[in-house]
Amino acid sequence: MKYIFLFLMSFNAEAALESLNNSELSSIENYVFSEEGEFNKKWKMVYQVAISKKPLESIEFLNKCVNSKVWYLQSAALKSFNKLYPKKGLVKAREILTDSPSLIVRTEAVEYIQEHGDERDLQALFEALKSPKNFRGRYSLWIRPALAKAINHLDTKNSSVDEWKKLRHDSDKMVRKMARKQSSF
Repeated sequence: MKYIFLFLMSFNAEAALESLNNSELSSIENYVFSEEGEFNKKWKMVYQVAISKKPLESIEFLNKCVNSKVWYLQSAALKSFNKLYPKKGLVKAREILTDSPSLIVRTEAVEYIQEHGDERDLQALFEALKSPKNFRGRYSLWIRPALAKAINHLDTKNSSVDEWKKLRHDSDKMVRKMARKQSSF
């Protein structure tokens, strides 16, 4: 088994995966979800396993990673969805935006939505911007400027002027600056 992992971590992991049988691939999947091992190796393996599977199996595997409570599996799955199945990943990014306890993963979801989303995502982004989950006490966390940036990017029709007006006196300087700029229309 160690040989397989070393081989996968080599520079040509895709070629290595093609030579694996189902039993070996299953062992790697089990390792990814185990409590043993280094997270950075597992993070890389998520994409490698996803590309080695047929699309439906790959999506099922990535969904299992996203639904995991482990932040780096969620992160790796989002990155893999982005490369392999962007529309399917958008659905998951929308869920993660509010469900993941990991600030890192929620921020990655915001970036994903900014890249693949549309105006239908604005309300959820505004709700996340106001969510207590994105504050530490009364201090704004780094996700909030990312949310403001995503909202600004997706609001191509300037339809959120009223929402921005409510944020003109926000505690976060970057959010406040964006709100003043966007609510001046």
